[in-house]
Amino acid sequence: MSKFIKIIFFVILNFSLLFSFSTKASEKIKIGLMVPLTGSNKDLGQSIIKAVRLAVKDINNDLLEIIPKDTASKASKSLKSAFELKQMGVKIVIGPVFYESISYLDEIKDITFLSLTNKTLDLPKNVISAGINSTSQFNTIKKFIETNNIKRTIFLTPIQNYEFEVKKGIKESRIKIFKDYDYSTEPTKLTKQIEEITNYQIRKQNLEDEILRLKKSNQPNKEKKIKKIDEKITLGKLDFDAVVIRSATKMTEEVILASRNGNKGLSFIGRAGVGVDNIDIQIATENNITVCNTPRASTRSVVEMTIAHLLASCRNIAIADRKLRNGVWAKKELVGSELSGKSLGLIGYGRIAQGVGAAARALGMELHAYDPYVTDEVARKQGCVLYKDVDSVFMMCTHISIHCNLTEETYHLANTSRINLMPGRGSDGIECGNHLINCARGGIIDENAALEGLESGQLSSVALDVFEIEPAINNPLFKHENFHGTPHIGAATKEAQERIGIEMAGLIIEHLEGKKPSTALN
Repeated sequence: MSKFIKIIFFVILNFSLLFSFSTKASEKIKIGLMVPLTGSNKDLGQSIIKAVRLAVKDINNDLLEIIPKDTASKASKSLKSAFELKQMGVKIVIGPVFYESISYLDEIKDITFLSLTNKTLDLPKNVISAGINSTSQFNTIKKFIETNNIKRTIFLTPIQNYEFEVKKGIKESRIKIFKDYDYSTEPTKLTKQIEEITNYQIRKQNLEDEILRLKKSNQPNKEKKIKKIDEKITLGKLDFDAVVIRSATKMTEEVILASRNGNKGLSFIGRAGVGVDNIDIQIATENNITVCNTPRASTRSVVEMTIAHLLASCRNIAIADRKLRNGVWAKKELVGSELSGKSLGLIGYGRIAQGVGAAARALGMELHAYDPYVTDEVARKQGCVLYKDVDSVFMMCTHISIHCNLTEETYHLANTSRINLMPGRGSDGIECGNHLINCARGGIIDENAALEGLESGQLSSVALDVFEIEPAINNPLFKHENFHGTPHIGAATKEAQERIGIEMAGLIIEHLEGKKPSTALN
């Protein structure tokens, strides 16, 4: 942020001085600002806008008018924004940020663009690079290598637009390198490439073999030698007190044990979310590691997502949208059903399920639930009938919503036999079909059984936010008209993310202060 402020301050100052000699006292200097305000880089764009405002405030020049335009980090959008700024009489533009957005700007000959890109080669004639140039970067790297007497330097060059510039910078700076590798910027591919470059797996295996040999030997001080070798196995040997994970990261027995050093090392695992089936809680408990989740933070977000899927299922919203896009006005064939007078079955009756139940009850639904950890009294107070077995819930309900963790017991809990128990008719006597919804954990609904149910007509709709295999690509369910889904975004709201961060920070502080965190699961 400070770098942006400095760059933008000097850019604005210089051009305000330049134009002050050629403009009337009452005439404002229009300076365009082309940054990503939408898309994956929108946070960067907002930071730059804040930096510009601070720079203008510091200059205290009332004659400056900053006109922001969105690039969305795309060349086509950047060109459109540039044309709009040209029509407004802008001659100087700060931006775009990324080289990829510069491609067509040579078409706008009346504007000078001060891009924050680091790239200096092959720029359009009307684009000036305001970033840190490659020569400066490589000279700094060279100085660092020489100062620290580094003997073997490996360069990883990204396979993208900067590839040629990086290679040229290495050559011109005369940095002595041991090896040079081209790498993919995609994270999973990069990790694998680094392992191959460093022969990690072979080295790890050799070290583990040596440890095993020492353990079986009678060598003096073998424990000390084992410890030294063990320290060389770096993967997972991180000296952290706490780790925070989301749903994709798995804290397995191997990872947990590798993160411990006797009674030292990892002592807290925080799950930024609700489900903890990606954590080996038993192993964590055996090693005095506290496991916490953040059940309160995302509750409302998942409740709203579940209700959204529930409503979309009954009113054919996804189907209607797809038909409209294809030019089909399906008014007569898309007759839906109301939620009022229908029975909602909740598999699991924790915070989220109770929130869904409250909203569904307000819409006129009857509530039925299965949860072996909840008392009849709790359910009764909320107008919900609690059952001792899952089958009874399926027999009673036309709408089933999943709200439990994925375990051996809950895996494929919603299967063909249970789906076939669903009545298809509400307590109001209206034939409404059967509907399955899962915004909890993938794998609880047998997706093959769900597809069979759709094809046979036993299921009228299936709505999933979670899948057995994620990311879900080319899932057979996607081909069925009566399926609609979302890519595991139940908790993905701005409000929930902020609450999760605050709640998790509080839990970590409680733990480090020697207290038992309020959501500790062990």
